[in-house]
Amino acid sequence: MQRTHQGGHRNGPQLGRHQMTNTTMHVATVRMQLFLVFLLFLGLKLRGDIDWSWWLVTLPLWGDIALALSVLMVAGLAAATFAWIKGRRR
Repeated sequence: MQRTHQGGHRNGPQLGRHQMTNTTMHVATVRMQLFLVFLLFLGLKLRGDIDWSWWLVTLPLWGDIALALSVLMVAGLAAATFAWIKGRRR
């Protein structure tokens, strides 16, 4: 998206420096919800109410890492495929 010199979006509402877009607010809300789920699981684990593995207790914290690794894997696969195709044409 192109920005104008006033900081607003071309053809869209101008946002102040500290205002969040809907997408940014949604991501922040999802992250907060996952963190709260982690805190719930942690409390239940420490009280002995659940007998889960620590991997399952910390699973809500792994979302960002899993997404980043997925993006890197897809990018690496695409780069390898393009290199392979380029090598076959020679």
